[in-house]
Amino acid sequence: MWETWHAAHPEDAIHICVRQGNEAMFDGHPFLAGVHVWN
Repeated sequence: MWETWHAAHPEDAIHICVRQGNEAMFDGHPFLAGVHVWN
Protein backbone atom coordinates (compact mmCIF):
# COMPACT_ATOMS: atom_id res chain seq x y z
CA MET A 1 0.00 0.00 0.00
CA TRP A 2 2.74 2.50 0.91
CA GLU A 3 4.73 1.55 -2.16
CA THR A 4 1.75 2.34 -4.39
CA TRP A 5 1.12 5.68 -2.66
CA HIS A 6 4.81 6.59 -2.84
CA ALA A 7 4.91 5.78 -6.57
CA ALA A 8 1.92 8.06 -7.23
CA HIS A 9 2.95 10.84 -4.81
CA PRO A 10 6.72 10.68 -4.21
CA GLU A 11 6.78 14.14 -2.60
CA ASP A 12 4.37 13.15 0.21
CA ALA A 13 5.63 12.29 3.69
CA ILE A 14 3.87 9.14 4.93
CA HIS A 15 3.38 8.67 8.68
CA ILE A 16 1.62 5.73 10.32
CA CYS A 17 0.26 5.02 13.78
CA VAL A 18 0.63 1.49 15.16
CA ARG A 19 -0.15 -0.17 18.47
CA GLN A 20 2.68 -0.41 20.95
CA GLY A 21 4.86 -3.42 20.25
CA ASN A 22 4.38 -3.34 16.48
CA GLU A 23 6.59 -0.38 15.70
CA ALA A 24 9.67 -2.53 15.04
CA MET A 25 7.99 -3.99 11.94
CA PHE A 26 8.07 -0.56 10.30
CA ASP A 27 11.37 0.89 11.56
CA GLY A 28 13.63 1.74 8.66
CA HIS A 29 10.92 1.40 5.99
CA PRO A 30 12.19 3.50 3.07
CA PHE A 31 8.82 5.13 2.28
CA LEU A 32 7.72 6.00 5.83
CA ALA A 33 8.68 9.38 7.23
CA GLY A 34 7.46 8.48 10.71
CA VAL A 35 6.10 5.67 12.84
CA HIS A 36 3.99 6.81 15.77
CA VAL A 37 3.03 4.50 18.63
CA TRP A 38 -0.47 4.25 20.03
CA ASN A 39 -0.27 3.12 23.62
